[in-house]
Amino acid sequence: MRTDDLSQAMMVTTTIAAMQFDVQLLQRSGAPMRNTDDPAAFRGPFTVSVRPDDWPDLRDVLDEIIREQAEFDSRLAARGHRTLRLSRVILFAAILLVALLAILGVINL
Repeated sequence: MRTDDLSQAMMVTTTIAAMQFDVQLLQRSGAPMRNTDDPAAFRGPFTVSVRPDDWPDLRDVLDEIIREQAEFDSRLAARGHRTLRLSRVILFAAILLVALLAILGVINL
């Protein structure tokens, strides 16, 4: 992966490292990043590098994460649509109730 955004590159590197893969964050020159208190000292693009032997396993892990995220997103979207639909039905019922009460003279609008 290559990006000009240092924080994004660091997040990806940290995530891959947390999955127990050997990973390096490389500077524009190809040299590994060194710890520093001044992130502005680094200039992109930054490259996240993984050993070639790890790519097949990493690809499988990333594919699974992507599948799970897509499934979660679709469930969340479906739940959001059901909630919106229910809210509309409740609102419509409340409007009908108020209109009926106004017609019967129980309430004055």
